[in-house]
Amino acid sequence: MAELAMQLNLWINKKNKKEYQVIRPVINATNAQDGEEMVLYTPNIPGADTYWYVREFDEFYKKFEKK
Repeated sequence: MAELAMQLNLWINKKNKKEYQVIRPVINATNAQDGEEMVLYTPNIPGADTYWYVREFDEFYKKFEKK
């Protein structure tokens, strides 16, 4: 997991083919999934005001591939 956040990580969404940048691993603090490690990522659009997303590691690796 730490390896994922230590470098500029560009990933391609397998479904929409768009490029995303992994920011870092984060800890989920919601009641149902408290303490679960997740991936924080954002579309790779330099200078744009974009959303940030979180996803479980297993799901992230199924839906994205390393660029």
